[in-house]
Amino acid sequence: MALCVARLQSWADALDRLDDGEDVAWMEMSSGQ
Repeated sequence: MALCVARLQSWADALDRLDDGEDVAWMEMSSGQ
């Protein structure tokens, strides 16, 4: 999986929201299609 700066920032934001008690989803899973 290739990660770019924007995705890493998105991951950091998701972790911050989790820490605040929110439910989050990050990078939807796909079947590769």
